[in-house]
Amino acid sequence: MKSFQNRQHITDLIFVLALFCVFAVSSIMLVTLGSTVYRNILNTSETNYSTRTPYAYLVEKFHQNEGYGRITLVENFGDSNAIIMTDIIDGQEFETKLYTDQGYLKELFYKKGTELSPSAGDSIIPCKGFQVEELRDDLYHISYLTEDNRALSIYITNKGELVE
Repeated sequence: MKSFQNRQHITDLIFVLALFCVFAVSSIMLVTLGSTVYRNILNTSETNYSTRTPYAYLVEKFHQNEGYGRITLVENFGDSNAIIMTDIIDGQEFETKLYTDQGYLKELFYKKGTELSPSAGDSIIPCKGFQVEELRDDLYHISYLTEDNRALSIYITNKGELVE
């Protein structure tokens, strides 16, 4: 009778240990799966940020400066050519320059006629390349290369409209 009870206790112990092992393996698999999903979401989020942020920023800057003659281009400012947007505030002319310098898309806001170096601008977002071409009097092509080598290309009119 005693050996039967021993065998039953050993069976109970093996069942509890097997159940614990199944629980432990399931927990490890769930944590591994969760970390993989989180990593993929994080990578997608970083990719969207690096491509959509400069796109939205540049389009919004054009929308803020709608109107013929308020947007001009300057060759060789910083590491690229620059977009200059002119605005009149309280009767005085101010300019905003968008350009790249030291691996960043930068913005420089100043009173017209002031000479400033490219390093004086505020860094907006990292980038490897930025090129602006004026195709017509009111149509621009902006090429932008993100720091992870994703190319962004925008055609936008001087009136702030996107061209498909």
